[in-house]
Amino acid sequence: MKKKPRQGRAKLRHVLFLLKPCWKYGKGYLVVTLLMAAVFQPLSAYLSALLPQKAIDAVMAGAQRRDILLTIGMYTLGIALLTAADKIAETAYARIAQMKLRACIQPQDMV
Repeated sequence: MKKKPRQGRAKLRHVLFLLKPCWKYGKGYLVVTLLMAAVFQPLSAYLSALLPQKAIDAVMAGAQRRDILLTIGMYTLGIALLTAADKIAETAYARIAQMKLRACIQPQDMV
């Protein structure tokens, strides 16, 4: 007898089962983690993709060296600030909430 591959709802049901203790004890942690993944990381990736384009545009426009370096520096600073904000939020909030969540989840909740 062959097993049927699981369809979308069956897979989602198993994922939701695994997230149930996290949602029960750590709603804030789960929401903040999802927001960080949805906001900081795409913005950082967008700026990383935009940086070479703007630098090349400045060079092709014949801008002065100072303006080119200022453009590169501003985009690099934006990327660094977003990355730092993500890491600070992760270490400051997520780790504390994660420890609280692990302390609340008992082995019978996982069964």
